[in-house]
Amino acid sequence: MSKALANRATPELKCLQAKWASHLPYRQGTAMLKEVLPLDKGISFSGTRNRIRAIGKQLDADIERDIAKLPQSVADVQIRK
Repeated sequence: MSKALANRATPELKCLQAKWASHLPYRQGTAMLKEVLPLDKGISFSGTRNRIRAIGKQLDADIERDIAKLPQSVADVQIRK
């Protein structure tokens, strides 16, 4: 079942993890989430780290895609004589 549902976190949890992990070390942010949220199973700090890394990779890919869509600069174009 876990292979079929690889993304098992709610958007709200993802948002809180990203927000707190950006301001605190992963272990402290994860510890705060464990105290505040009523979860049966704990959240691991490595899971938080992996989620932040995935978000970063997605942002990098979005930026690369946007850069590729930009028009070519004049310096990149060869001029025929």
